[in-house]
Amino acid sequence: MDKLQKTIKGLRCHSEPKFGPDEYFCETCPYDEATCGLDVPNDALSLLKAQEPKVLTLEEAAQNAYNYYGTPDSVKPVFVQFRDETYSDEALTPSWRGGVNQRALLKEPNRYGMDFVFWTDRPSAEQMKGVEWDG
Repeated sequence: MDKLQKTIKGLRCHSEPKFGPDEYFCETCPYDEATCGLDVPNDALSLLKAQEPKVLTLEEAAQNAYNYYGTPDSVKPVFVQFRDETYSDEALTPSWRGGVNQRALLKEPNRYGMDFVFWTDRPSAEQMKGVEWDG
């Protein structure tokens, strides 16, 4: 059982009302009885944090841009953040880029991290302010 399925099962178990002498542990819980009260929420938190947008490394960005899922245009889109604010108008420069656009930007890999970065999902304004630009 993978971590996601185990956590879902543990959350379900611990969210149901208990009737009996042991009201904190259920027999179907996949977690250890002694630590389930901490392990279930900690696993849930780590799974949720893994879903937060993050900046891709150059290697991850290139792998995503050149990894075809059937056709060259089926690459999972990424959110592009440009360092220069003049590119921030989504009407002029859409932030979501598919494979062709990702590959075009990566033709000059030395610009990655200096002029633009790829995110796994749309970041908050606060997250974008936290980007550490090269150069």
